[in-house]
Amino acid sequence: MDVEILVVPGCPNEQPAIDLLGRVLADAGHPSEIRISVIRTEKQAERRGFRGSPSFFVNGTDLFPAGDLGSAMACRIYPTRTGLHGLPSRDDLINAIRTLLAHGEG
Repeated sequence: MDVEILVVPGCPNEQPAIDLLGRVLADAGHPSEIRISVIRTEKQAERRGFRGSPSFFVNGTDLFPAGDLGSAMACRIYPTRTGLHGLPSRDDLINAIRTLLAHGEG
């Protein structure tokens, strides 16, 4: 499984995102190396389909697709049951990975 987190330089949620994703993957029996890709330009953001930092990708697919919103060189906001946060909830991340794998993209 190819696991990647895309971030902008200096993203305050980079390490928390790595920690969260690492725990979720290990708990699910899918320990994987997590690659960090720093998006430095709008051109890179457009090419990668980057919707803000941090973004979680598995096998090249954004786990939280944002439709046609366009690229964003900014912090990403995730809706959770407790409001908007800089990371998805653990349960939402687990469900996104399960959904991706169930559709044969993992």
